[in-house]
Amino acid sequence: MSTSNMSSDAPPKPSHLIEPPYCSASFLDLPVRAEVPPVELWRTRNEADYYGASFNIANHLGRKRVPHSYAEWTHGWINMFPVIHPELIVDSDCQQRRWKTYLVHTAENAKLLQDHGYTNVEAVGMPYLYAAALPAIERRLGTLLVMPTHGIDQGELSQDQRTYVDAILDLRTDFETICFCLHEHTVRSEGLTEHLDRHGIPWVQGAGAKDRQSHNRLRVLFRSFEFMTTNALGSQIPYATSEGSRVSLWGDFYSRTQGELADTLIYRTYPQILDHIAPLLGEEFARERLGWGFVDHPAQAVTAVDWGRKELGAENQRDPAELARYLGWSWLDQRYYGARKFAKDWTAFTKYQINKRILRRIPPTS
Repeated sequence: MSTSNMSSDAPPKPSHLIEPPYCSASFLDLPVRAEVPPVELWRTRNEADYYGASFNIANHLGRKRVPHSYAEWTHGWINMFPVIHPELIVDSDCQQRRWKTYLVHTAENAKLLQDHGYTNVEAVGMPYLYAAALPAIERRLGTLLVMPTHGIDQGELSQDQRTYVDAILDLRTDFETICFCLHEHTVRSEGLTEHLDRHGIPWVQGAGAKDRQSHNRLRVLFRSFEFMTTNALGSQIPYATSEGSRVSLWGDFYSRTQGELADTLIYRTYPQILDHIAPLLGEEFARERLGWGFVDHPAQAVTAVDWGRKELGAENQRDPAELARYLGWSWLDQRYYGARKFAKDWTAFTKYQINKRILRRIPPTS
């Protein structure tokens, strides 16, 4: 909404409100919109920056600048499937195991890495645990947040997604408010957002890897809506349950196929991981993993705060100052790790120049 469309006597609009293209016009009419942080894109230097994890640690410590992090901090619900391959937790790099710190979610994750030669491993819980502390937020009864799985490409709305949206439309008389929360990939594709707009259903962007307010925004939404429903396993489930939202798996379950995943980078690099999880992609495993979440109607969902916090690794949550040390934010670590990174980058640059200018060939970039 531009200020040119506002009457001259209208009160000034707070600058922090989320705006299109990150939400629908109808979302701006919901009471929760005044509490939702904006999308703030920033430069991500490594995984510790994804979804604003390092940004939140710096804020907890009152630091205006977010230092470069020299630890790997895994994001997402990695324990959704049984974790038996270290590559499910970190990108395996034998040259870095000896000196790099790896932050994981649970003690079991830490032991797996240690058993595979990683010496500096700390269990600290999922990055979502460190989202901004919030004042009391009113949970509005009779409200439903819908979080469909993401992955729509080229702006196309798949038939599975269209069917799911149409099923949600049938629930409109059962709830005071229904709002969709979409991953950045889905928002960029536009197919689903246009479909929702045609039906007047509010939607808002939830998370994006380069959006430093992602976890903070999700925390507000999960504390504001009474119910959250989804059609696939994902990190949205432990996030929402840990905040007290009543979570369900409802509608036609979305099962990714082995073929859909085969061309992604991690599974091209480590095909043995895909072989491991392929039998677990369907609804049968989801019902074994989360049987209590499957309901006949989203209004039948129950709370599962303790389960959600356990999945987040809350028992391993650390003080932000301690986490900053693991991330390498001390004055000494910044110089030590910075020097190592400079030496590594300089070596790679020198090799490239030798190949290009002396040996007259350009090395492959991948």
